[in-house]
Amino acid sequence: MKIVAHELYKGIFPELPEDDVLFYSNTQMVENSAVMKEAEVIVCQPHLVQKDFLDICERVKWIQVPSAGFERSDIDEVRKRGIHFTNGTGNQSVSIAEDVMCKILFFSRRIREFEANKENKSWSHFGQDPWLSVISQDLYTKKMGIIGDGAIATEIAKRAKGFDMEVQTYGLYNKDGQYWDHFYNDQAGLDKLVATSDYIVVAVPLNEATHGMFNLEMFKKMKKEAIFVNIARGPIVVEDDLITALKNNEIQAAALDVFEVEPLPEKSQLWDLDNVFITSHKAGTGDSWIKRIKKLYEDNLELYRNGKPLINERSVGYKG
Repeated sequence: MKIVAHELYKGIFPELPEDDVLFYSNTQMVENSAVMKEAEVIVCQPHLVQKDFLDICERVKWIQVPSAGFERSDIDEVRKRGIHFTNGTGNQSVSIAEDVMCKILFFSRRIREFEANKENKSWSHFGQDPWLSVISQDLYTKKMGIIGDGAIATEIAKRAKGFDMEVQTYGLYNKDGQYWDHFYNDQAGLDKLVATSDYIVVAVPLNEATHGMFNLEMFKKMKKEAIFVNIARGPIVVEDDLITALKNNEIQAAALDVFEVEPLPEKSQLWDLDNVFITSHKAGTGDSWIKRIKKLYEDNLELYRNGKPLINERSVGYKG
């Protein structure tokens, strides 16, 4: 069986003696049509999966992408050709969940101010009595609202419950999630979630329903003290509206890992706002995901050999 995998995944995708495995860059995959024509299994990045690329890969039967998101793949074309298509749902969920808690604690424990005090060698009590002061917001009993009910949302909720937080979730499928205290699946429920949550975390895929989901109207429904976290996709948020909400104190702060345009342009006002925490689309890059994706590849390869249903199937017979 001929397998072509992206060169980034060398050492992750299993190289077995009975297989002919090649590791190519994006450019090499596109330019080496003779090799790609013979490939039965392809491990590549989602944006490559387009009609022109599939026309080259005449004999492909299974495509695996590493990420959970596959909005840049032409899944309709994949399905039309009867190709198995699997994604990486769940692989980065632990890393992302830990990143979310880090971002929330960054604001609740006033880390930026403490770091500034360290730089200035200032032993500050923030103007309060040193023994009776309250300068931080504990997560204990606070409300976390999660937009999404998949693997990432589940791992975030699991960690929030470890802090004794109350978890509210908005989604479509997983109403019986183990870590939800409340589950909503309609607009009234979504409105209640954003109006009552202290921390609001976006963890849904980008699609027609979620594009521009968070606009100025939504931000105005939130508590003034609310902290907004987006680790999903940038276009789910109307960025100019978020900037307006932050500048006008409609919400307290935002922690952002994804943006409408990436890399985030230097001219973006988000860079200059003190109530914004920015990371460069790296929420899911903890070391655990390498182990998880390696196991996914190994398990799926075994299932594929035996003609059994694949984990995270998103094309043949997929109804989502």
